[in-house]
Amino acid sequence: MRVRKILVLLVASLLLLSAPGPAASKRKKPKKQSGDTVQRKYWLPYPGGVMHRINQGFHGRWTHNDGNQNEYAIDFGSVVGDVVCATREGTVIRIADADQSDDKNVIMIQHEDGEVSVYAHNQLGSVKVTEGDDVVAGTEICCMGKLLHLHFAVWKGFRGIPMGFKDVDDPNGEPIEFHVYKSKNYIDKRKAGIVDLEMLKKMSLDRLMKSARKYMDKKKYKRARKYLKRAQQHPSADDKLKKEIADAFAKIESEAVKTLDKAKKLLAANKPRDAKKVLFKMMRYFKGTKVFEEARQLLRSIKMVSLKERKIIQSPEKMLERVDELIKEERFNAVFNLLNSLTKIKGKVGEKAKKIRDGLMNSKEIQKKRESKKSEEEIRLIFERVEQLRKAYEYEEAIGQLKRLIRLYPDTDAAKKAKKLIKVVEDEM
Repeated sequence: MRVRKILVLLVASLLLLSAPGPAASKRKKPKKQSGDTVQRKYWLPYPGGVMHRINQGFHGRWTHNDGNQNEYAIDFGSVVGDVVCATREGTVIRIADADQSDDKNVIMIQHEDGEVSVYAHNQLGSVKVTEGDDVVAGTEICCMGKLLHLHFAVWKGFRGIPMGFKDVDDPNGEPIEFHVYKSKNYIDKRKAGIVDLEMLKKMSLDRLMKSARKYMDKKKYKRARKYLKRAQQHPSADDKLKKEIADAFAKIESEAVKTLDKAKKLLAANKPRDAKKVLFKMMRYFKGTKVFEEARQLLRSIKMVSLKERKIIQSPEKMLERVDELIKEERFNAVFNLLNSLTKIKGKVGEKAKKIRDGLMNSKEIQKKRESKKSEEEIRLIFERVEQLRKAYEYEEAIGQLKRLIRLYPDTDAAKKAKKLIKVVEDEM
């Protein structure tokens, strides 16, 4: 019994010793996050588009210990000479720029709500502002120094306070230690996604007019009309600009009338093919003008006439007569295509077509003209190809094409032109 009592007493005493006391029962509250109530007022302290690493953040393990003035400071890793920018609009209230080690070189900028942003460890002699200067976010103020980091803090009443950055996506805009962040601290905040609607409207109008003027200069009136119409309806267009737009529309109308008159003159001179080319140009560039519909009707009438003529010459005899016209026009490919088709016809027409074809094939003059036409076409295609390659910045391929042309046609004007063009392309490389 005594042994049992002793054991019970021992167990009870052990339980009493292990039970938590009143002090131990009070759990320590977790530390409040630094940015729980922080507003994002600041931009990262380096130029837009630049990236830097966070060497030490809030409550850092080395020098940003809890309870001291640097508790909420941030060290941005850097290289000597990297640019430092103002993080927010304010007034420069203090500059220290005398320490050879860069440790105590400081710039302080006071903001409208009484907060002061502090930039420390700046490169000696790199300060770009003076005390009393008003700065905006993105203004270059100095360069980073020998300590290979920028010490940045925000003070209120000479006490460090947490800050949030607008261009940091982490919670509350608080940079995380050892992470890398890309700045959006541009002088022109439109680049950071902040849009001034009035400025945007003006820019939009400027772009429209720039495009309209460009296409007017190139005589691409259809596109010019499109941009002019948009600019005319733009809310920011003033009277001066509207007058310029009206003058441009008048010029387009005048050009359309001139083009239509040219087509009519060609028709009067019995040149329907040339008239069609001019009218097709009208269809392409002058859509929407007052004379556009008249030009369309005229083109349709020419097409109807050509269709009737085509029906008339569908007979083999008429087609054979057409050969002489094609020879005079030196359209030899069309001549041989037509003759090859006619030779398949049985009878006199087929025999005659075969005889004409053989005669043309044996004619040295015709063959010479054919070769000349063929070479001209090939030269034209090579030069077109070279222009395409230049636009695509494929200069070596372009030079190769030009050398090929010189090799194929060594003693021609095209070869001389190609040699000159090679020098131009080499300069562009």
